[in-house]
Amino acid sequence: MPAIFLPEDKERIRTQLLFEGRQMMLERGITKTNIDELACSAGIAKGTFYSFFPSKQDFILEIIHAYQNEKLEQLKQLAEEKKGKLTVDEALLWYQTLHRPQENPLFLVSQKDMDWIRAKIPPERLFRPEVDMETGRLILSMIENVREDIDIRILANFSKMMALALENKEFMHQEVLSVNIQMIIDCMYRYVKGEVAT
Repeated sequence: MPAIFLPEDKERIRTQLLFEGRQMMLERGITKTNIDELACSAGIAKGTFYSFFPSKQDFILEIIHAYQNEKLEQLKQLAEEKKGKLTVDEALLWYQTLHRPQENPLFLVSQKDMDWIRAKIPPERLFRPEVDMETGRLILSMIENVREDIDIRILANFSKMMALALENKEFMHQEVLSVNIQMIIDCMYRYVKGEVAT
């Protein structure tokens, strides 16, 4: 018989699993993130874990989305502290925090991991253009002096290029990959300010 939880208990357990899962993923990598250990730590059975997340792939995807949502909430708080609007420079500093290897689970995803994720997750859940547009509009609404002809799809593609570079890092000069990531961020910054023509 499946365990029955109050809504607040379900949310607490789910939050704990995502937090501890991200920590384990950052320490060990995706393949060594252990569902048995996470379930035990949360005080639930392994089978109960799958009532929270249908598969390990779904769980990993949720960890990545939770990290992105956490960073978006930080941006909202920064904007509130500045009376609703950040400068492009302030937004750039926030954006750079998204790409700290010691915090961002995307830095651990390899091509092999993505193949494993794609085996369970349908493409429409991995590439969600409407979410890109909605998130892009939200972020840009908190930044002042953004170029008037900005195309959110261009910014979304820059982010995806970084994710693809990280996913395929075994085919790159990894010792300078962080420099390449910073160069892409710098190009995004110049595009947002209107210093790069389209």
